[in-house]
Amino acid sequence: MSVRAPQIYKYDPLNSRRSIRILELLPGALYAPLLCQLTDYDSAAHTHYEALSYVWGEAIFSKCMYEVPTNTIIPITENLSHALRNLRYRTSIRYLWIDAVCINQKDVEEKGHQVQRMGQIYAEARRVIVWLGGESGREPFGLLKALFEQVVQNREHARVGCDEGKCESLVLACTDSRAMSKLLASEWFKRVWIVQELVLACDVRLQCGCSSIAYDVFETAIKTLWKRHFTETVPEAQKASTTFLYHLDLVYDLLSFREEWRSTQNSQSLYMCCWSLSDKVRKCSDERDRIYAFLGLAREESRIAANYSLTLDEIRLETTWKSLVAGEYDVLYTAVGCDSIVTTPSFVGRMSELEFEAIDLMNRLNRRGFRAGLSRTPNARPIRLGSLGIRGVTVDCVDEVRPVKFRACSNGDRSQVGWTNLEEIYELFVPPEPDAHLSSMWEWMRQKFWQTVILSLRMVEEGEFFTASFNNDSDVDFTDDMLKEQMWLNHPACLWLASTFRTRCFFKTSKGYMGRGPDSTRQGDKVVIFDGAETPFLVREIGGDADTKKYKLVGDCYLQGWMNGKYYGHEIVDEAEWRPSGRLAKWKAKLRSSRDTPVLRSEEFVIC
Repeated sequence: MSVRAPQIYKYDPLNSRRSIRILELLPGALYAPLLCQLTDYDSAAHTHYEALSYVWGEAIFSKCMYEVPTNTIIPITENLSHALRNLRYRTSIRYLWIDAVCINQKDVEEKGHQVQRMGQIYAEARRVIVWLGGESGREPFGLLKALFEQVVQNREHARVGCDEGKCESLVLACTDSRAMSKLLASEWFKRVWIVQELVLACDVRLQCGCSSIAYDVFETAIKTLWKRHFTETVPEAQKASTTFLYHLDLVYDLLSFREEWRSTQNSQSLYMCCWSLSDKVRKCSDERDRIYAFLGLAREESRIAANYSLTLDEIRLETTWKSLVAGEYDVLYTAVGCDSIVTTPSFVGRMSELEFEAIDLMNRLNRRGFRAGLSRTPNARPIRLGSLGIRGVTVDCVDEVRPVKFRACSNGDRSQVGWTNLEEIYELFVPPEPDAHLSSMWEWMRQKFWQTVILSLRMVEEGEFFTASFNNDSDVDFTDDMLKEQMWLNHPACLWLASTFRTRCFFKTSKGYMGRGPDSTRQGDKVVIFDGAETPFLVREIGGDADTKKYKLVGDCYLQGWMNGKYYGHEIVDEAEWRPSGRLAKWKAKLRSSRDTPVLRSEEFVIC
């Protein structure tokens, strides 16, 4: 008589849109079969569940759980099987929410709705358990706990002296530990979904095998390690390997993002959440998840509905429209621009892994001091599929463009700007020193050139980014001796300067304004300031008619003198005031001419 193979568990529809499934993991010994029960709960009524954050791994469902009430099996991956065996209580039920099991992955509608709620599910969980793998965490967790205790002890005894030597020895032990290196290299830290799961959790515990560690202990110890290796001078014999430092920095960035997000209470747009940590080392099996994985972190007004029936391009376009209409222009700083190989609209943000490049200097941190269009209210609207209307003013047109050349370091891991090439640009943009009666104008132009080089930023000793401190050209020796590797590596301003030129060219407008734009900048591109934007942008005319011209977005830019929101002393005139009808318009025009104030006309740019 043949034995009938067990049936696969069949999911029933959830009771309501507020329902979630909870996995009731039944008690048992470590190697006993996994027994469970899946139950629907109203999410507001069930507050004592724990949510599991883990790596799915390959979609090979070689293990299974037994769903007792239906006498069926639920196929699971080997990694999840290891996790459940180590998490299972010996004598009582453990209530867990696990995405792979608690969501019917074959139901596209349910999957979209539940993914939309995942942020809420992790935020409302009693605890989030981070599963880092089945290998023993005894050694690395033991070292991190000892380092944490020593740091706390040093803080408590700071006034009467503390044992820094013991702290140093623990840092060295962590650095030399192979088990620690393995822990930091865990695939969990490289997945895109874990960002939301960690950030939203009110309580976190990390687990390796049967060993676990509290989040605050882990965070304090990791930040102590990072500070030692990245902000202090480390003796040559104690330096960590490049691989160790890479993984340590990756983990540190994740912990720092959680701290920053929770302190600002969800102040970021969806696209900035995506860009903050979803770079090429944040892996996912579906590129659409690079957006969906951050829905729970974004401001409500910029969120979209998770819909796995849409293509990636459709999702990117919807997200861009939603962000811009909500007045969030961060997405424009990630836009694909005029790249000829890209078929999506030029204003749509880049999100696929292949498009992830180093975020340019003008993005994120270094835009904080710019206020080009912030004095006006953002005004954007979707016009039709693939087109966007956004209000702003035209400042000028690009007249000359000069790229910056690079040379490679001997060690091959850094690029350096050629200072003799920079001198050529200087001589083109700043004429030779004139007679005395014109010297003030020459000094002004020279100052404007260097302000353009350093983007009007100042050097800060312990800031989040490096900026140069050149006041004028007398501070710079225009020779490629600056490229000597030793000087390069020991000169933070030079390193910073190289990064600012990597994707930025010089340009000069027809009215003489100096600027820095994307490498794709061309003669004839318009410099515009969108209402509500932090920086000016470059757009390129591609057609249209006399009444409605169409443009492609080239990218953001720096324009000397136009970054502070004062529009270089110009008055902004709304479109209606330019219409040659009615006494009011004529009276306003006469009033403007009597004040002799230069004006800029507000208009709607149709971006395709």
